[in-house]
Amino acid sequence: MNKNNLGFVLLPGGGMSSWVWRDLIPNLKKPSVAVDYRLPANTQEARQSATIRDCTDHIINQIERNKLERVILVGHSGAGVLAQDLLSEPLCAAFEKINWDNFPDIKQTYVILLKDTSMSVAKQKQMMSHLTVTNSVEIDSDHMVMLSHPRELAEVLNGVI
Repeated sequence: MNKNNLGFVLLPGGGMSSWVWRDLIPNLKKPSVAVDYRLPANTQEARQSATIRDCTDHIINQIERNKLERVILVGHSGAGVLAQDLLSEPLCAAFEKINWDNFPDIKQTYVILLKDTSMSVAKQKQMMSHLTVTNSVEIDSDHMVMLSHPRELAEVLNGVI
């Protein structure tokens, strides 16, 4: 495999599918993989028993299947947790405790959405304070930035390359 094979891995937030990235992908300068995580069965039991490890294993498999050696993980909303640990409909993303002690030191960019009515700017900054963010960028957008402002988001992501 080509060690310089860099690509974006796009993780939609809870309740969303990979289609939400369709307007963003053509604006990205590197190959992109939009990942969906689906449970083996759409049952309450499956949602309660799935773990973050199950989700990250699926994401890793998608990365390997697409032959990406280096990735830029883009986690929207609740999928940001998985971008940290490596999306999910399972309840684990909301309730499973994550140990960050051995997490590698990586560059992280946090996009603050100025018109997000589902999460205030103050709450976004509070969430950001729990991470090791090296850069933050503001976009004058609602929660679904990849649909409402795909070019602006692409500019930010292409800048991360």
